[in-house]
Amino acid sequence: MKQGLEYPLAITLKELNLVIGTVTIRIDKSNNKGELGYWIGKDYWGNGFATETVDKLIGFGFNQLKLNKIWASALSRNIGSKAVVEKAGLQIEGQLRQNRLLHGVYEDIDVYGILRTEYR
Repeated sequence: MKQGLEYPLAITLKELNLVIGTVTIRIDKSNNKGELGYWIGKDYWGNGFATETVDKLIGFGFNQLKLNKIWASALSRNIGSKAVVEKAGLQIEGQLRQNRLLHGVYEDIDVYGILRTEYR
């Protein structure tokens, strides 16, 4: 990717200096929007780490990068991941049926988005 089009970051526990996940915002400059992606190690699920990180990255996208829209996708069956983006203010925009082939199974994907005008 060209410089400035992707911002991959590590999610760490400060007190242990331990990487527990990652978060990325990929920028589509021609449409002034960003796509969020994140992963948290299973041992750290349910502690608010993903929610806090996604919320901060959305702020970065709107306040520093001046994006118009930020979006994310999640497996339709991934309740935890969907809860993260919903808590961050993203709204469901639709479902892509059998859009991803994972381990031999076609999975539905839910797509979420938030506009600059909707951001606090």
